[in-house]
Amino acid sequence: MFAGQLIACRKPTAHDLVGTWQVDYHTSKLMLTLNQDGTFEQVFQKKGDTNLVHRTGKWALTDFEGPSVDLTGALIVRDNDGMIDSELSAYKDGGWMLHVNQTLGHLSLTVNEDLGLYFEKSRE
Repeated sequence: MFAGQLIACRKPTAHDLVGTWQVDYHTSKLMLTLNQDGTFEQVFQKKGDTNLVHRTGKWALTDFEGPSVDLTGALIVRDNDGMIDSELSAYKDGGWMLHVNQTLGHLSLTVNEDLGLYFEKSRE
């Protein structure tokens, strides 16, 4: 219990964020794997469809209004309908900033707080 309290009090590190995360939209899901070497992979899938869209890029833990994950080269999904934003995703060097939430040692990455959309880390 004491170790969990210590984790809850400290800032998350890049090591804490490495792993696979998923957000479920109404019509799709997006998986995000943050690798230890600073690269990431995204896998987008429409619900009921077997076709997958992959994207890779670089990520870094930054301090933009609190701990944040900065994805460079990310595939952007529109929050309102869960579909790929082809205009924004066309820019291979475009970025996506995800705020890191920490509640009682549990981490999540904010996609859209108003809509209750968060990346949740898969149990490993």
